[in-house]
Amino acid sequence: MQDMGSHVCTQHFLGGSVYYTVYVPDGTYGKVVVACMPVGEERNHVSHTVSSLLKYGADMGVAGVLFDYPGMGESGGTAGDFSLQGSLETGMAVLNEAFPEYGSLEMVFLGVRSGSFTAADLYRELGGFLILWEPFISGEQFIKDLRLRERIRGSLTGSEEDGTVCINGEESSPEIYSELKSRTDILEGIRTSDVHVVRISNSGTVPAQYRSISKTGSYSSVSCPPFWNAHEHWDTSPCIRHTARLLLEEA
Repeated sequence: MQDMGSHVCTQHFLGGSVYYTVYVPDGTYGKVVVACMPVGEERNHVSHTVSSLLKYGADMGVAGVLFDYPGMGESGGTAGDFSLQGSLETGMAVLNEAFPEYGSLEMVFLGVRSGSFTAADLYRELGGFLILWEPFISGEQFIKDLRLRERIRGSLTGSEEDGTVCINGEESSPEIYSELKSRTDILEGIRTSDVHVVRISNSGTVPAQYRSISKTGSYSSVSCPPFWNAHEHWDTSPCIRHTARLLLEEA
């Protein structure tokens, strides 16, 4: 690890609506990490950890940007309008505004849970390197997770679950359902040497969906609570340090 430096953090609104934060090291830099957040309540659970990672990376000379999709986090708009194509377009627009010189920089896309779909799409658009935190391997897997959350929410509120796909409690457009159904493998078309999947769990068992990638060497596991379902006081520093090493050494 190199000596820790310092950084500048600034907040912005793209088009007056899409919120993003830029982390820039003091001095020159040649690498940028674009953090693609999960949707729904998971975004709120992971925001502190992802922000801490980008601050840590900036102190080590790696620039970063973190953005919220329309209708989520600090961004304006409606969560029910979320789509994979729209999230790709949002990511490209944020990158163009935050780092207009990105074509001359080494790009790293960090996908967190469902944000891995956006990270993978940005990689396919621009190349670079992918780091995926506990990704959904297929769109069908993500749909099942969303419906499970709706059933849990319904049991707590007394409402009936009708099988629709909801994000942040808002019924999603048919577009996102068809988009997710078409994503049978998030790693399709991605070179194994350009991706690293990070399993975040206190269990050492490799889940079935990661067994194939785990045999390639592009997989690692961090002993850390799964913080997208955790309280903020849970210690996520092992994941931050582990990912920082990947940013510096592998990407």
